[in-house]
Amino acid sequence: AYAAAGRMIGYYEPHINPWDCLAGILLMQEAGGWANDYLAAPDALENGAPILTAGPNVAEELKSMTGITR
Repeated sequence: AYAAAGRMIGYYEPHINPWDCLAGILLMQEAGGWANDYLAAPDALENGAPILTAGPNVAEELKSMTGITR
């Protein structure tokens, strides 16, 4: 929510459970930011996955820093 509100440039966590992040992904996307395709991981709903969200101006830079591209 802080990243979606512009208080942070983005958010990254190498592992997070879906119940801790799915609402935040929606907030970021609705605010015009970028979020990785969290559900692309085959077992994300059961075991979690990495998360990266970012404002549109810094998304490319944060993607290259974390290695998350989708």
